Amino acid sequence: MCKNIKYVAAVCIVAVLLGFKSRMDKVYIKADKQNSLQVTIGKEQYKAALQTDSSLLNVIKIPEDEKLLRIKSAPIPKSDYQKVLTFMKQYLLPTMYESGGVGIAAIQVGLPIRAFIVDIPDTKVLHKDYEKNSNVRAFLNTMLATGATIIVKETYVAYSNGHMAERVKFRKTTPVLKEINGQQQVVDMIKEDIAVDDESIIDVVIERKPHFVLNPELELDEQGEKIVLPEGCLSVPLEVVQQQYTQNTSDVNRPRNVRIKYVDGDMHEKNMKIEGSMSDYWEWFARCIQHENDHLNGILYVDRLTD
Repeated sequence: MCKNIKYVAAVCIVAVLLGFKSRMDKVYIKADKQNSLQVTIGKEQYKAALQTDSSLLNVIKIPEDEKLLRIKSAPIPKSDYQKVLTFMKQYLLPTMYESGGVGIAAIQVGLPIRAFIVDIPDTKVLHKDYEKNSNVRAFLNTMLATGATIIVKETYVAYSNGHMAERVKFRKTTPVLKEINGQQQVVDMIKEDIAVDDESIIDVVIERKPHFVLNPELELDEQGEKIVLPEGCLSVPLEVVQQQYTQNTSDVNRPRNVRIKYVDGDMHEKNMKIEGSMSDYWEWFARCIQHENDHLNGILYVDRLTD
């Protein structure tokens, strides 16, 4: 009898401790009047910082912010989906665009919650002297190597008055060439927003379509084909990689195909199989999904560099 009492008491103590830990680890997400977020997990509080005189967020980076970037992000309560998505559309997406990224996770602006955006540009050549389905990379390399100016039309979305609206901008890109070791090389790019009346002058069209991802669950095709692709990261400056990592590469080997279950930008549950072998777009989409999901688990791409 005494043993049974001790056993029951021990079970009760464990239950109380687990309940206490559960309460301590509970996620609270609060939005202010400007739709910016404060996340509380246990006793820790996190808030994304806006850049001075801007609606863009500060992207945290290694080495100074590595401790925060290594945190495993917490699942988002269903009751908080709307406020998180509003924050992502109003702040996280333009921050990603302005930073030149194709993906960004909430932890990269200091919020350890399981959310990220992926937006792989769908790029097509429209130049009058090239075929419609010309290889984009080959076209750009050829044009830039000769110092030719490229006119780009880009369609994207922006948050305005409580909803997402399509935007269009035109940009003139001019390479700066310099002779290095007897060869002309591109050392810089001058980009200028312009007005265009006649769209027949457009060389390249870029279509952006962001995918908002909450609480993802990934199933990697580890038994299938893997592919090595170069990666980069808004939170990992190139100079840090060159100084701190011995691998003379940015290449990472990952599965080409992936399946993902997640909540999308309309708060719908999705189950999506991404086959990277279908096209360059889906190959990079599958890659970016894996890269951003790593962020949610405190993993950086430099942890996976190939030798």
